[in-house]
Amino acid sequence: MGAGHLRGKAADYLRLARALSSHSLTRRHLIVMAERLERQAKEIDKQSEDASAQGRQDEAGYPGGDDPEL
Repeated sequence: MGAGHLRGKAADYLRLARALSSHSLTRRHLIVMAERLERQAKEIDKQSEDASAQGRQDEAGYPGGDDPEL
């Protein structure tokens, strides 16, 4: 699943949670699930950024990764 899909699901869960009573256990569960999905989306974004940075570094001609001396 992509980060955008996870964020869409999180938004759906939050929308459903807002429609429930503030005392509802289901509301709290939906909010927790939405927060978890947001964290997963951020992790996917971070992994994607890290991969892009590594690709740019490889294109720059650093065969040793982070160490330009190699």
